[in-house]
Amino acid sequence: MKKTVLFAAIAALCTLVSCQPITRYVKTYEYIVTYEKYYSYGIREDANKIFDELCKAVGCQENAYSTPSSVPQDQAKMAACSEVVKKYEELGKESVYLRYLLIKQSVNPEPPITIVKDTIAVYEMGDAMFTKYAFFSYTSNYDEAYAAFKEKMADQRGTDLYKECGQSYLAVKQAFKDFLDTTDPNTGAAALTTRPWKDTEDAISFIKEGCDIIYDNNSDGKFPVALTYAVVKRDFPGFGSPTIIWQKTFEANVE
Repeated sequence: MKKTVLFAAIAALCTLVSCQPITRYVKTYEYIVTYEKYYSYGIREDANKIFDELCKAVGCQENAYSTPSSVPQDQAKMAACSEVVKKYEELGKESVYLRYLLIKQSVNPEPPITIVKDTIAVYEMGDAMFTKYAFFSYTSNYDEAYAAFKEKMADQRGTDLYKECGQSYLAVKQAFKDFLDTTDPNTGAAALTTRPWKDTEDAISFIKEGCDIIYDNNSDGKFPVALTYAVVKRDFPGFGSPTIIWQKTFEANVE
């Protein structure tokens, strides 16, 4: 009798335990390649071809992660991407700069669910990996100088001298915009300030000569407040500290 009761108790306990499922949480890892188009400057068709090959190597699609895995596959995914980059190195050189990221997404389903994204590799391609390039831009105190001129000559507003002074400032501003910010209407070449260019003596001389022409053509204008323009360059890729390559001041010459 006692044995019968004991067996019944054990059976009841087993039944109770079996009614409570045990949930196992398995952390997963998935990978994706992104094309950093806003940091890249190159031939779209070539960039897309390389991007497609990188996605195939990782097992992902554009905007879609690879199949989740229960174990990390960082080394295998990075090796596969490196092979693609090596294979298309010459094609990549046709562009100035192409940038791709390999991202790992780790998903832990145990409540509260956590998702962590890590960039585990950056792949850079293009001529900029072998040749010096730079971004050129320019700065000025135009806004401050123009506002100070209007305040200084407020009592002469509407006079011919006031109008001439205003035109002097506007002429300089437009000249730099036309030279540095505008696409070449004859060749269709991109504006000097919208993309990186080869950092050569010829390129710098071209910019300096153009700025000197602007200065010479406008230095005799009427400037109640000094106006300074400077052209700077930053190494690309990397965007290091700016280096001034040209700077001149349209001196104040109106009391």
